[in-house]
Amino acid sequence: MRVGFTNSCRGTTDDAAILRMTGEKGAAFFKQSFELKIKGDLIPEAAAEEIIGDLQALFARHNAGAALSAMAVFKPTKEFHAARHALYSAEENMEIDKLPKKALKSRTGMAI
Repeated sequence: MRVGFTNSCRGTTDDAAILRMTGEKGAAFFKQSFELKIKGDLIPEAAAEEIIGDLQALFARHNAGAALSAMAVFKPTKEFHAARHALYSAEENMEIDKLPKKALKSRTGMAI
């Protein structure tokens, strides 16, 4: 009889559960990971490019450039919803609603 285990162990926020389930010998195979999120639309537009450059330099200085990624999303302004009815026909508005929802990711260069 052969028994196999798939490589599908997921992460958890409960580090005590890792110790309970795997003991000290198993805990050595788990390490903490994290993600930071920055709301780019809350950064003044004039400062965004410099902040991104500073972040790139900081991560490069710590040999952690591969850990830094960015995602550019083009979002409508608050004023767009009201303005679109005057600017575009019903047909054009329906086409605008079909814009792809996919975000563009950039891992190298972070040129957002």
